Amino acid sequence: MLDDHLFNYENTYYKSWSNLPRLFQNDCITQGVESLMINGNDKGPAFTSYRPFQSLTYFFDYSFWGDNPLGCHITNVLIHCLNCILVYKIIIWILGDSLIGLFAALLFGLHPIQSEAVAVMSYRVDLIATFFYSIVILCMAKISKRGLCS
Repeated sequence: MLDDHLFNYENTYYKSWSNLPRLFQNDCITQGVESLMINGNDKGPAFTSYRPFQSLTYFFDYSFWGDNPLGCHITNVLIHCLNCILVYKIIIWILGDSLIGLFAALLFGLHPIQSEAVAVMSYRVDLIATFFYSIVILCMAKISKRGLCS
């Protein structure tokens, strides 16, 4: 949570949708942590790593919540809740038991190992990756149920 200010609140990049095209330019990634202090507070979309979808979510955060840090954390909690629902559906698909699915989803949602990904804004990428991996697993479940793969 200590780097939330550096990555998001103090980074003016996410405050204007006109900066979005910079996300897809060649010079998007800067070189290392020493570059964090250049260009004033506009750190760019990916000043230490290139994660365009995560950066895109920060644009939406600023559009919805402004500079309110609570809003960004609410976004993380909502994504985590979606992931819990997806875990529930995956377990039901694998085991066919909704009670075990509920237990697995609760364990996934409440386990302390998830706390950093949910509490720290810059770790949102973990939540996003879990969301898309879970969607892929559910899509594979639908395909296998239709007999389209062998």
